[in-house]
Amino acid sequence: MLTVEALEDFDSVIAIMPEWHGIWIADPLANVFCGSEWFAIWWQSFAIHAEQLPLQITCGRHVFRFATKHIRPYVLVVRNGSQCVGVLPLVAVQTLWRRLPARILLSPLNSQCERSGLVRSLDTAEVMIAIVGFLRQQSGWDVLLLDGIALEGQVVKCLRAATQTMGLAIIECESAWKHYYLPIRTSWDEYAAAKGYSFRKPLRRAERNLAELGELSYECYDWQTQGEKGLELFMDVDLHSWKMQRGESVADVPVLRAFYRNLFSQLSQQGHCQIRVLRIAGVAVAALFCLMSKGVVYGLKISFRQQYTSAKLGPGVILMNEFVKTAHESGLTAIDFMGEPTFLRRWVTTQQVYGQACLFAGHSYGRCLSYVDNVSRQLKPRLDRLKLTKQYPQGGSQAPSSQLTEDIKENEYGEK
Repeated sequence: MLTVEALEDFDSVIAIMPEWHGIWIADPLANVFCGSEWFAIWWQSFAIHAEQLPLQITCGRHVFRFATKHIRPYVLVVRNGSQCVGVLPLVAVQTLWRRLPARILLSPLNSQCERSGLVRSLDTAEVMIAIVGFLRQQSGWDVLLLDGIALEGQVVKCLRAATQTMGLAIIECESAWKHYYLPIRTSWDEYAAAKGYSFRKPLRRAERNLAELGELSYECYDWQTQGEKGLELFMDVDLHSWKMQRGESVADVPVLRAFYRNLFSQLSQQGHCQIRVLRIAGVAVAALFCLMSKGVVYGLKISFRQQYTSAKLGPGVILMNEFVKTAHESGLTAIDFMGEPTFLRRWVTTQQVYGQACLFAGHSYGRCLSYVDNVSRQLKPRLDRLKLTKQYPQGGSQAPSSQLTEDIKENEYGEK
């Protein structure tokens, strides 16, 4: 019989990390973002800054944030006897849900991480039944928000099946969200040849345009051999990128600088982190922060100097192309681009799908929140259309196609 334990302090989480890491290695569906190393770095970097860098969930293309002063770990450990067979990393907060106070358990996500997941060494359905059964008996929570869960792993499907048998209310995200993902099945030469002349020509032209400014060179940095040099180059490029003007530069926020420093210093020791740099005449003009795990390389952050922003140049595109080429030549199995910006379509059209599910506790207040949530979801499309009609009285067809979602600036889950 499976048993479940909730770890609610970081020292307890640290104590089970060897077991957690062991089943993470054995689980082929567990990505880097549900491992013990990632959770430890995330917690140490963001737990005391949750008000400055809010937790968040994603629902389709909407992102809802929860700023809170009080956050604690809530890591669910599933055991078969004394053997650890599953871990679901969560955090617990007291905040608002649909403008009502609520005790929420949610995946540890914020603007720097949109992925999470379940680690297991048994069948997903068995582990989820044990977790839902445990939560059903607990009175210290109202809402569970699972987000950033790859639908391939069947976690959301098994959660739905388990809740239906136990009489709990669950609402799945109306529309899943996607990130570009490129399985590597051929050599680089075969891949480039299959993409065709229209793929190669603009890249060669952009590379020639850049080469007119000086000699191009590509470098790869890790912590063990170059220490902080690669990180310093990445931060310097980010400070001089378009992100700085828009207030999105990680180099300009001390908390984020510390987070990426911790990632680089700790994960690169296991060969799980690198920084790729493009130089022109010895000057670093573009940089890419990468993670590697189980044969998959993740393009976490890319930046380039704003002075090189031009349709003719595109240093970010050239560095990304070198990144894809190197991945093909390094024996990796896939590239996870960690997003779906349109410029990535030149390399990839395949995507991985991620989902979000909302589970309500079985006690009276949990049922109340479930009812309010259900009513709100039914009313929101009508209210959106009404607001659109008031703003564009001659017909909604005059509004931009994204108006219905972009006009609603107020976070319906509690934050403005």
